Amino acid sequence: MQALNVAAVRFASMTDHIPVPYDPKRTFIIVVGVCTALLVGIFAVLSTKNDTATADLPPGILELFPPRDLVIRAQEQIGVKLDPEMTGELVLDDIPLPLDEYEVQGLDIGRIFWKPGINKTFAELEPGPHRITLRYWPKQEGSGGDNERTFTWTFKSA
Repeated sequence: MQALNVAAVRFASMTDHIPVPYDPKRTFIIVVGVCTALLVGIFAVLSTKNDTATADLPPGILELFPPRDLVIRAQEQIGVKLDPEMTGELVLDDIPLPLDEYEVQGLDIGRIFWKPGINKTFAELEPGPHRITLRYWPKQEGSGGDNERTFTWTFKSA
């Protein structure tokens, strides 16, 4: 046991007296590496932000799904999030989507969504560019009123 203590004291005393030389190249490389890792982390966080709201939408429209010019899958949901006091209907590639095909959940609070599927207007979206037109109006006025508006945007299906 005493031999272990002597060896530990010798090792500790040997490492205590070894000066670590200052190497500016090594310090520079470490600083650059840390800064690069920090910038990559910031970029990764910012690039994963999935924001479908844009500042240039007309009054009453809060978010578009999919956002303008985005590429989506053929079975993905499309639609819009409106101000809760608004309602409306979607037209896909000049074909009105029947109201009974919309996702029921959220219609009463301005969420108008449609998803392709069996026994619907489209079983799936064809690959290529598509155009959605939203006709929307205040709930209390109804369709065809003075405040009915339209908004059109495009996306692509893969």
